Amino acid sequence: MKHIAPQIELPLGEKDDVWYNHSAVSSMESGRLRATYLNDQPRYIISRYTIYTDGSAWPNPGGPAGWCAIVMLNGQRVGKPVLGRETQSTNNRAEINAAIAGLRKTPKGASVTVITDSQYLQNGANKWCHCWVKNDFRKAKNADLWRKLWVLIQERDCVFQWVRGHNGDALNEEADRLAEKERLAVKL
Repeated sequence: MKHIAPQIELPLGEKDDVWYNHSAVSSMESGRLRATYLNDQPRYIISRYTIYTDGSAWPNPGGPAGWCAIVMLNGQRVGKPVLGRETQSTNNRAEINAAIAGLRKTPKGASVTVITDSQYLQNGANKWCHCWVKNDFRKAKNADLWRKLWVLIQERDCVFQWVRGHNGDALNEEADRLAEKERLAVKL
């Protein structure tokens, strides 16, 4: 199944770079517009990154962990999946590491949707970080990783979207398989 990110063509505008919140796609998403030319007429096309992430650790906590981020730009893969592993970690840390790795592959200022099957990651990034940052993440578990992720989020127009794991989303399942493969590759 091929995933195609939303692209909406808009009529001529006065600026080469503007923000547009397109409810036709989703009330949660906003896109960065860039000017392109069609028949000598400027048009605005929304360019959006989508990152599918997953993390795996077993036994949890304290076992080997692996993670994966698949980066897409307007429905096309950007390079190879980003993979990583640790000898001792947790599922939650692996999930955050996957998001950090994926966001590092996108430029500052990019419009990004991170797709995750981790409600911990989705809620942490969309809701809890706003509270944690006020007290320098002192009450957050995995504060070292949340600080890194928060910096990356602030440099981008970023939203985290939850999908049910193992429910037929091809790219989520691919990220899951690759994260598990990385976990199994850890040398103990």
